[in-house]
Amino acid sequence: MVSWQMWFALAVMLYVGHIFSVGCCMGEFTVSAFASSGLALLAIDPEAQLRWFLGVSLVCIIWSRWGGGGSLCGRIGAFLLQEFARLRRITAGQMKDGGSNMATDLIKEFTEENFSTEVLQNQGMVLVDFWAEWCGPCRRMAPIVEELAQEYDGQITVGKLDVDGAQRIAGQYGILSIPTLGFFIKGQPVDRMVGLHSKEMIKQKINELLG
Repeated sequence: MVSWQMWFALAVMLYVGHIFSVGCCMGEFTVSAFASSGLALLAIDPEAQLRWFLGVSLVCIIWSRWGGGGSLCGRIGAFLLQEFARLRRITAGQMKDGGSNMATDLIKEFTEENFSTEVLQNQGMVLVDFWAEWCGPCRRMAPIVEELAQEYDGQITVGKLDVDGAQRIAGQYGILSIPTLGFFIKGQPVDRMVGLHSKEMIKQKINELLG
């Protein structure tokens, strides 16, 4: 059984991550780590862990309604419930916010081996999505990047670089938080967007750089 201190700390981290949802802050990292490892961090069966997750969220909601727990407890419970649904899809193999295969036909997979030829030697504009498998915000960004690749097909090159497998490149370009969208023109880094952004904001930046 997971101690109540662990669940309280998790609830607080999740809520803080929900409020300050920029990059992979501690709340998002916690959820992402549970998801990518199958909730194995606590060495407990995933289904049992999810039942505890659901139970705690419902207790928070009930306490806020009838036990005088206040709106803060209710918001934490609601957010936990939301994350429970997302984690349940992950363990059922029904991930809808990025999946395990983050590349598509229109999105290139950049690595340390091909970064020079695919990005630095590209004479056009390249959008590089710096991401990692464990990063929840990166997964939520994935559908947006895919839509952008479709809309700008033939105008720009779009690709993803897993920072876990390309730490040299990530360090070279000062990638300290993910997701980060890096914009390269004729092999030179010209701009970047750190954290989650709407599709409209990213399109505005692309159109601005395209001139």
